[in-house]
Amino acid sequence: DLAYSHHNERLRTRYKGGVPVLPMVRVRARQPDAAPDDAAQRGMKLLRDLVGKRLSSVALTEEEVFEVGILDRLILFSGGQPHELMNLISSAALLHGLPVGEEGAHRVEVELRRHYRRMLMAEYTPLLGEVRHLGELTRSDANERYWRELLSSRAVLLYINDFAWYALNPALDDIELPSPPEAAS
Repeated sequence: DLAYSHHNERLRTRYKGGVPVLPMVRVRARQPDAAPDDAAQRGMKLLRDLVGKRLSSVALTEEEVFEVGILDRLILFSGGQPHELMNLISSAALLHGLPVGEEGAHRVEVELRRHYRRMLMAEYTPLLGEVRHLGELTRSDANERYWRELLSSRAVLLYINDFAWYALNPALDDIELPSPPEAAS
């Protein structure tokens, strides 16, 4: 929360650096153009390599741990959050054993969707619609509280590449949201 507060500038000045914000690894293009691009492909490879290193540290291979295509599916569903990806993998393996297959991946996706839907409030709807349709999240005095809650809960993910942009957590990709007025035309 400090990274998104008005205190960040004071902290940056006092401690010679702001509160670090851990951006997501880019695994998809900026919305609404959610098709994969070169940067997204590099992000996918980076996370595959990360998982590969973790597996090799315990003498396992990707083929022993995942059925074909499941690792990429979990990477995409994590939204590029390394911590979330590791949680998804761990939960799927604990629930359904190895190799993680369709059933295990589906179960953890359902549970994560439930988790995010439980935390959503009606007041979030305009901001979530803006993120989905524009890839932006406008901060104002009126929505400050909701803006912070969406970012700190990771319902909205911040990507910092050449510029900052936002995306819905993939667990919320299938919720119905109205288009913001600017995107409706």
